Amino acid sequence: MELGALLGTWINSNPDTNSIARIEATDNDGQLELRTMITLRQFRDLPEALLAKACLNSAGIECMLLDDNLVRLDWFWSNLIGGVKLKVEPSDADPAMEILNQSIPEKIDVVGIGEYEQPHCPNCRSLDVTFRELNRPVSYATLWLNVPIPVHRKAWRCHSCNVQWEDDGFAPSPDSPS
Repeated sequence: MELGALLGTWINSNPDTNSIARIEATDNDGQLELRTMITLRQFRDLPEALLAKACLNSAGIECMLLDDNLVRLDWFWSNLIGGVKLKVEPSDADPAMEILNQSIPEKIDVVGIGEYEQPHCPNCRSLDVTFRELNRPVSYATLWLNVPIPVHRKAWRCHSCNVQWEDDGFAPSPDSPS
């Protein structure tokens, strides 16, 4: 059976849009195999999808990204096509979700350096913080004037409680003695 006819038969018999067939050549016999994979997550941005894929690959879970090349060529199409889709085998769905749902570790042991403590918000202790984030109103105003200048904030910002603070090196945490 020809490859095109085989794919046409599969697509007509499987209307499930959350599944995708992946065609693989097996060892040496040249036979093609159709495998069903499910969408585990969808990402608007490619870097986040690549990080999730790398996490699963490092854990030995086979996965693939769908529509990543289209988003790579023109990120503006990402919302239109539903973002970059992370696909896994149905049998790997639960362990993959467990890996992707892990929280950010507060401390990381770095070989040769020692223990590294993640920056956190002094108000709510969240680890979802950024430093020198783009000041969007000012940057968009310069874009409107046809002089695009990326202006960054000179402070930390918490995405959980929206608090901003400046850090001069070592900020005291709320539980440390002053």
